[in-house]
Amino acid sequence: MGKKAKATVAGTVFTVEGFDVTFVGDDPDGAQYVDDYPFTKYAAYLSGNSEVRAADTWAAAHLPSVYYVETADLERVAPYVIHLSNVAQLALGARMAGASDLRFP
Repeated sequence: MGKKAKATVAGTVFTVEGFDVTFVGDDPDGAQYVDDYPFTKYAAYLSGNSEVRAADTWAAAHLPSVYYVETADLERVAPYVIHLSNVAQLALGARMAGASDLRFP
C-alpha cells in the first residue's frame, strides 16, 4: 500500500467504515501523507457487490421480465457507500423508465 493524503484517508474511512479518524503524533517533519487504512468492511462489500452484479447480469440476460440498469456511476451516501442519494434515486427511476420503454413500445 502506498501513502495517501491524511484528508483522503480520513474521508474514505468515514465513508466506508462509518467513523471519524483523527491523526495523533504527527511526524516532526509535518508529513501530510500516511499509509492507507486496511479496510475491514470494504472487502466484504466488494465481494458481495461482485456476486450481486453477476446474478443481476445473468437474470437480465436469461429472464425476459428482468431489466438491468447500471447504477455504478450514481452518487452514494455514507455509511458504506451503498445507498443512493435522493438525486441518484431520481436518476435511477428515469433509467428504469427508459429501459422498460425499450420493451414496451
